[in-house]
Amino acid sequence: MILTALAVGALIGLVVGALGAGGGILSVPALIYLLGVAPHEATSASLVIVLFTALAALGGRIGKNTICYQIALVFAALATVGTWLGSLANQAVSADLLMYAFALLLICVGLVMLRRAYPGLFRGAARAGSSGVFSDDGAAAADNVGGTSSTPALRAVSAMGEVTSIGAVPLWRVALVATITGALTGFFGVGGGFAIVPALTLVLHLPIKRAASTSLLIMAITAVVALVARAQTSLNVDLGVIGAFTVASMLGAVAGAPLTRKVSSQKLTASFAALLLAVAVATLVGQS
Repeated sequence: MILTALAVGALIGLVVGALGAGGGILSVPALIYLLGVAPHEATSASLVIVLFTALAALGGRIGKNTICYQIALVFAALATVGTWLGSLANQAVSADLLMYAFALLLICVGLVMLRRAYPGLFRGAARAGSSGVFSDDGAAAADNVGGTSSTPALRAVSAMGEVTSIGAVPLWRVALVATITGALTGFFGVGGGFAIVPALTLVLHLPIKRAASTSLLIMAITAVVALVARAQTSLNVDLGVIGAFTVASMLGAVAGAPLTRKVSSQKLTASFAALLLAVAVATLVGQS
């Protein structure tokens, strides 16, 4: 069991390190179907794994000018409210309904990300794909600070102290998206990277590489909030298995972080979409 936990944890860590997401959505099914952990305990244990894995992945990105700290702190502060409310709402639904809703959400987000990666595959998506959000040119445009706008914009301070403009996005939109994302995180009991990365890219127009790094800090903060909200819930799991899983996931995250700089944005986006769709199918099969 320990060896299985080490192997699965390392693979999940690689995904988190490369994509800045995926820890929770992979950890929960892995804990349930591969390690025999009960669903409710799996969601709490997953948050512990997500927290430490995100922190490990962050260590490899600090000083790389890819973490938008102000975006992360503002987003996380707003998301924590939704996370707490989502955690409370989680107690009001059955496990089956929760898992079916989880699978549906993953399918929707996966298809949106796939459309952004390959706009030519979807009718009428050419205009959406021309924005360059997931291209290197899009990253350069997002980092351009020379222009001005009358629309209130959220600005980010990079790890090197450089101020970068993330685009003219009304602050109310940031608040709305962060709160909804936090609610999804709390409701489904996962780290939230599966929702945070699309939110940062599709709404705030962060390039995927910046979104992947920034999401890790947000995930760490919201995971702490979700764990606090579950403080009264007992965690009846094999601590040795969870510990091995967590350590392997942290090491995998460190190893996966360089992939963000070596692999193209389109490939990262497509990989993330494929991951979401695969987990959705596995969840539906597991429930049938």
